Amino acid sequence: MKETNKAKRAVIYARTSSIDGDAIGDQIDKACHYCLNNTIGIVGIYIDCGCSDRKSDRPKFMEMLEKINTGTVDCVLVSDADRLTRDSLSLHLFKQVVKDKNIELIFTAGLPYTEVELAQSLMFKECLKNTNAFYSRTRNKAFPLKHQ
Repeated sequence: MKETNKAKRAVIYARTSSIDGDAIGDQIDKACHYCLNNTIGIVGIYIDCGCSDRKSDRPKFMEMLEKINTGTVDCVLVSDADRLTRDSLSLHLFKQVVKDKNIELIFTAGLPYTEVELAQSLMFKECLKNTNAFYSRTRNKAFPLKHQ
């Protein structure tokens, strides 16, 4: 059982099928930003640049798996599931491995990045919540459901 007062330890995985430094940089930046804002220590960054997800011997992916197997990782950060693999069976197997080891899998692509994006995201969620609440109240009064 993991200690709750211990800082989480993360590995970051990034991959592109083409040699595109900007795309890799964006994936790493977002994951590092998440770790910084959530007090997570980074114990490894693994980058496969110019590797197809169909390639089973991605060297840095394999190194990351070895690190995961050491028991010194609490979470894996990756931009999106397709950075790991586009094959649904392989993705399911990877998710099962991290789940069995009590490792959290965090996809950073949909997370707010900058302080402005974070504020916008929070405002949007609050507006959406209020709109849904208003709609629910209005709908229930104006359109009562009747069972037939």
